[in-house]
Amino acid sequence: MNILKQLDEGSYGTVYLVQYDDKQIVAKVANLRKLDLKSPVTLTLIEKEVTALRELSNSSAKEYVPTFIDSYYQVYKELPHHFILMEYINGEQLVSYTNNWEGDIPVDILHHLTNGLINGLCEIHYNGFTHGDVKPENILVTEQGAIKYVDFGFSCNARNVDPTHKSKRGTLMYDPPEFFQEYPFTNSLQKAQAHDVWSLGIVIYELAHGLDKVPYDIKAVQVQQEIAIAPYIPPNYTRDDGSINKFLIFWLINDWKNRPTIHDIKEVFNKEIVKEKI
Repeated sequence: MNILKQLDEGSYGTVYLVQYDDKQIVAKVANLRKLDLKSPVTLTLIEKEVTALRELSNSSAKEYVPTFIDSYYQVYKELPHHFILMEYINGEQLVSYTNNWEGDIPVDILHHLTNGLINGLCEIHYNGFTHGDVKPENILVTEQGAIKYVDFGFSCNARNVDPTHKSKRGTLMYDPPEFFQEYPFTNSLQKAQAHDVWSLGIVIYELAHGLDKVPYDIKAVQVQQEIAIAPYIPPNYTRDDGSINKFLIFWLINDWKNRPTIHDIKEVFNKEIVKEKI
């Protein structure tokens, strides 16, 4: 295996493009010497990602995740490392679309991306998993416009739902209100999936309105308190008949118990937004 170039930094390791036999693939490499191996959080990140990728890439969700190839420990440059090998996705991060359009994304592109994002998360949840850190940097858009979810280090399924998932949350900007409303924070698969639903809703809100445009004051000193009472800034996408705004209001519900599931969201999207457009 020959490292060609660095692609990104993941939740616990560095992501490289590598030459593997006769093809190019991705290697996610964790330097175990640098990681806090005494931390249960660190120990489970690798295990969770391997489990999610292995199972999802052999399920109905395989269209929306990189194909898992292998996972192993190896001494590299005289230090212990863990390698996860997976399919190389030739595409760009979703965040580039948010940056490029700056809140003026055409409705057909917004509908296409939203459709893929919803379908992908729907398949992940249908197969009993959560992602745990849904954000634009963890979503790739291929050259053909397909959606791929990556970086499953914070994922879980029914077998390994963390009793205190709050300590292993993803990225603050996309964290759900319930993270800042309860102490101690208890978790279940249903609640973890509601977390994904909120995060993806924020991703699409931002995609429609522009970088860092979210339904709460992101510049507040105590931003956690603002998230706890979100959403209170209504959506204001202006390039359609108001359908996306109504859809986001339906989607982003503060109380996770009343928040629609991704399956509910898919049904409403297909009925009220897609119609004959996609």
